[in-house]
Amino acid sequence: QSCIARVMEQGVEKGGRKPTRPVKEQSTAPEVPAESKAPSYIPPPPESGESNACIVRLTELLSVESLGALEQAVSQVGKRVVVFRGAGDAAFCTGMNLDSASFGDDTMGAGLEAFAEMHRTLEELQMPSIAVCVGATRGGGMLFPCHATHVLAVAGATFGFPEIRRGGLPGVVSVAAQRRVSEAVCQRWMVSGDAVSAEEALRCGLVDFVGSKEQVEKELERLLRRFQTLQPDLLSKCKLKCPAQSVDEALLLMGSLDQRDRVREREVDALVRVTHHPSGVCVVELNDPTHCNAIDWAMADDFRRAIEQIKESGTVRALVLQGAGDHFCVGVNPYNFIRRTKALPAITAGQITYEIYRAFVGIRDLGCPTICVVHGKVVGGGLAACLNADYRYADASAIFNYGNLPRGVCPGLLLSHNLQMTVGHKTASELYLKDVTVTAQEAHAMGLVNQVCSSVAQAQLKALEFAAELAGYPTVGVRATLQLMRPPIDEARLARECMGIARCNKYGDAFTGKWKAPARSLAPQPHSQSWTTHQAHLQPWIDRLGRAVINPPEGVPAQEVVFLTGGTGFLGAFILRDILSDPRFSRCVALVRAESAESAMDRLIRNMKFYGVWQEHMQQCIAVVCGDLGDSKRLGLSPTTWDTVARECTLLVHNGACVDFSSSLDALSPCNVGGTFGAIELAAAGAMRMLHVSSLSVFSLHTFVGDASEHRPDPGILINNYARTKWLAEQVVWAASARGLAVTVVRPGRIMGDESSGACNLKDWFARYILTCVSMKQSWDLEHYTDMTHVDAVSRMVVDKALDPACVGRCFHAVSLESLSTYDINDHMNGMGFAMQPVPYATWAANARSLGSAAIGPLLDSFLALPVEETSGQKLEFSSDLVAAAGEGGWRCHLDRMIQWMISKKYLPAPVPQNGLSLRDENALLLSLIHISEPTRLLSISYAVFCLKKKKKKSNQINN
Repeated sequence: QSCIARVMEQGVEKGGRKPTRPVKEQSTAPEVPAESKAPSYIPPPPESGESNACIVRLTELLSVESLGALEQAVSQVGKRVVVFRGAGDAAFCTGMNLDSASFGDDTMGAGLEAFAEMHRTLEELQMPSIAVCVGATRGGGMLFPCHATHVLAVAGATFGFPEIRRGGLPGVVSVAAQRRVSEAVCQRWMVSGDAVSAEEALRCGLVDFVGSKEQVEKELERLLRRFQTLQPDLLSKCKLKCPAQSVDEALLLMGSLDQRDRVREREVDALVRVTHHPSGVCVVELNDPTHCNAIDWAMADDFRRAIEQIKESGTVRALVLQGAGDHFCVGVNPYNFIRRTKALPAITAGQITYEIYRAFVGIRDLGCPTICVVHGKVVGGGLAACLNADYRYADASAIFNYGNLPRGVCPGLLLSHNLQMTVGHKTASELYLKDVTVTAQEAHAMGLVNQVCSSVAQAQLKALEFAAELAGYPTVGVRATLQLMRPPIDEARLARECMGIARCNKYGDAFTGKWKAPARSLAPQPHSQSWTTHQAHLQPWIDRLGRAVINPPEGVPAQEVVFLTGGTGFLGAFILRDILSDPRFSRCVALVRAESAESAMDRLIRNMKFYGVWQEHMQQCIAVVCGDLGDSKRLGLSPTTWDTVARECTLLVHNGACVDFSSSLDALSPCNVGGTFGAIELAAAGAMRMLHVSSLSVFSLHTFVGDASEHRPDPGILINNYARTKWLAEQVVWAASARGLAVTVVRPGRIMGDESSGACNLKDWFARYILTCVSMKQSWDLEHYTDMTHVDAVSRMVVDKALDPACVGRCFHAVSLESLSTYDINDHMNGMGFAMQPVPYATWAANARSLGSAAIGPLLDSFLALPVEETSGQKLEFSSDLVAAAGEGGWRCHLDRMIQWMISKKYLPAPVPQNGLSLRDENALLLSLIHISEPTRLLSISYAVFCLKKKKKKSNQINN
């Protein structure tokens, strides 16, 4: 009865400010002519008084054009009750005009999209709606009574879903119908296509009132009068929130009735600054740098208003969220929060918390991508706020902390969900329970941020550029992607968080620290000073890495050509053996520090022969290149050799390192960190996959706890410079991984001898400890544990994981969970004939120093710097990716083979014979017993037992 222009005009006149609809992409739908049968939007007649209602009249048949006009009209009613009426007495609305559209054609497809938009608009109505149904209501017309708060039907009215009888199916209306009637009733009505009477619809819950035309009008008048007596805000709140979906949501709803403590102390809109760019990007900046952008109700109110204005403008296609001053956001201001809410009821405090949190969660209601820039301290609510964004840039100096545990409160602002979704349950739990503070690089590795930049300005510039790029994409595609990628806002969880924080504040000792129990350490505390300069040592390598070009590998070849570092070491000899014995490799190029290729090959072969793993046929598959891990330029390789290796090799195994526990950090870094960086550059240049051999020492040399999923162990507790350089090297590796390098990390434990031969590393701490104990005839009188990880098990893991593309990006622990203590070692050595007496650790160390042992001398200062005594009784709790070790007694056989091998290499003296029987003779005698006849065997056993009893602590061998 009136054109859309007049509808819009009257809507503004009655409802005040005209809401602005979001700008849509260009549509080919024609403009509705004034004379068409478009639905009209008519204000209440004068005789109805100053009602806050408006009437929307529906045409009997709907079209794509009329649905669009109707949706525009309904979307602008604001906070007024809506009354839906039909155009006459014959029908309320019978849905799509099937004379102009049929199921399966383009017109019907466009119509269903229009119905979907209408469905969303009806869902978002802020006030109650009333459907007055006269005559037939069918198909798509059922959408309006299904969404209505009240449905009034004139006697004789009928309802139904006839689509199936017309060769179609109910569309969007099948979703809306379940708001009023059960799924079973919906299905019964829809599969039959039958019409049901108003009385039947009343019994099933679709209709609320049935009567004559006069009775229906009287009931309508009664409802409108009732609504007119109610406060619009209260009526809207009841319509949107009732019934509550959970107890906590119900409590918050009741708390919203208490409007105390909403008085602002600062100027409106001063705490959030909004800047629009021509590209369609909007920058929203938290603007309270004096208080480190701490969140309070006033800032949240400004933030809410800014988001509402952005949403209404319809011109913003991407958003950047950042903070002014030195910090992005340090979370909710606890002092302000306590002062304002401590004396209030918990439900009121919970609702105030909800208003704060819901304002920041509101950025997810926008249909555009959100980029967040974080810097400085990002704590608690600040961390939660940035996790509501779709993409995060961080300044390199930013630090992140969960922050709730020491304050005595639970997580909020959906942090309990978003953090788990972002970094996984295990990491999220550790961040909370251990109250871990992580650097920007660590946050990047665990997925907390997407990119790390060298400065705040660079991060903000990159965010703006990325947002502008996203703003240039088609809006519909971006919006659809975000709807799929973003998890829905969990209102029930948000309510639980808000009530939880309110209860912590009201009934607990939140923000006071009084709840804390006296500190009690479950593990040895860091000895002496902590390492506080790790970031300063790491950052230059990260900056250099940012300039490197990383080429991703192109598939997996049938046979790999591997580049190996550290092949002249202990583990390297076994890795090289396994590579040369595996048909999946065609050739190995080994980096060796030598003057010539001949001396390099000779050094490689002599090393493998020493450990008993060399075979002559291996030489034809080895090529050597002369270089040095400590050389800052191309690992000491010439440009030609570098290019050749990069072109021909497909896999890089970086095993080389300087294992020195007494040198300074500056002395070790060129090889251990610089060499790793050089290996990364070579792998990146050649598009190789890379395996980096790290060490469990990244968890420190005095604690035995660590999981392979931890890519960023706490550097603060690292005391030894070797462990520190291994930590630095591994951080550079993970940073390269984040930039696209296909890398796998293996962390070995304390590598012991070969399972078959006992061949072991005579330069490591264990061999030197054994030699010093034998020389002094003294051992540690403490229960210090070590694992018994076979070197061949470690080398097999290195080779297998390097070959498996599925292992890229992961870390593996090569450590046996079978352990033995220094007491076990002492007893076993004594049993073998080495007389060793346990003495206090300090006494042992003093005697070792006075002895001037060449074996232990280089390690003694390192041992004394470690809190070895504090490790007494501490069991190994590392995660392990090795196959389970042998059962009971396995370590005894292994230790036996290692000691025998040390003796064969003249590293250890043979045990002194006692009572005329040496260890070698003793073993020979026991082995011979199985080859002689029964009577003689009994006599021989008697003699053997007689000899063994005269030796100390031989019960284990007698039993065996």
